[in-house]
Amino acid sequence: MASESQYKPVAALEVHELGVRFGAVRAIDNVSLMVRTGERHVLLGTNGAGKTTLFNVISGDLHATSGRIRLFGENVTGLSSWQRARRGVARTYQSSLLFGGLTVQENLYVALRGCAGGRFSLRRERADSLHWQRAQTLAARVGLGERFTDDVAALSHGQQRQLEIGMALAGDPRLLLLDEPAAGLSPAERQSLIELIEGLPASLTIVLIEHDMDVALRLAHQVTVMKDGRLVVQGDPASIRENAQVQRIYFGEGVGAGHE
Repeated sequence: MASESQYKPVAALEVHELGVRFGAVRAIDNVSLMVRTGERHVLLGTNGAGKTTLFNVISGDLHATSGRIRLFGENVTGLSSWQRARRGVARTYQSSLLFGGLTVQENLYVALRGCAGGRFSLRRERADSLHWQRAQTLAARVGLGERFTDDVAALSHGQQRQLEIGMALAGDPRLLLLDEPAAGLSPAERQSLIELIEGLPASLTIVLIEHDMDVALRLAHQVTVMKDGRLVVQGDPASIRENAQVQRIYFGEGVGAGHE
């Protein structure tokens, strides 16, 4: 008879005693974190807390000085960003990486071709090829079906963020890292973004960096708060909202005094 442990779900992401140094500066200091498969996990913290540096290490854009990373049970600490992408990791960035001279359709097509085998072929595909069809499906999935043939430059900032998510979804990732997707959005655009993320498959694990606490706590199953490269508080949205230490980090030392 199989033991109960054989049926224990594998965590999507495990970070163990991670450290990143830039000279004498500890950008990430002994960070350990676990994200369950299908979880929406939000990283909160003020500027300079180390959130994006942590994302860069998880995605493989930056290598850690110490510690290890496991993705879906596999140790990927020494793997490159493209090797991690092949294992199901996708991400967006704070700064837009869209191709400004192309249309929505063409941006999504490039993302799909980049994830496919034989992507360096010089032969142009027919307009009805599988990649072009999938590009149209992706556009509709992120709310850009009616802007499919429009130039990226004609999109609003919020629509460009939606397109970035669509491009990240091109490789059917298992772990999606979203770096401040709501930054600079209007209230209406924020609401559209929340609905988009809420509508993604429950099987897709999402780790999200966000400054807007209202957006973060609405989307999160679990929240981790960072300060000065360290994890200082972890918990569910309700406990984070009421946590005096979190209030002091965000609103100043005078907030929450005497309530610990």
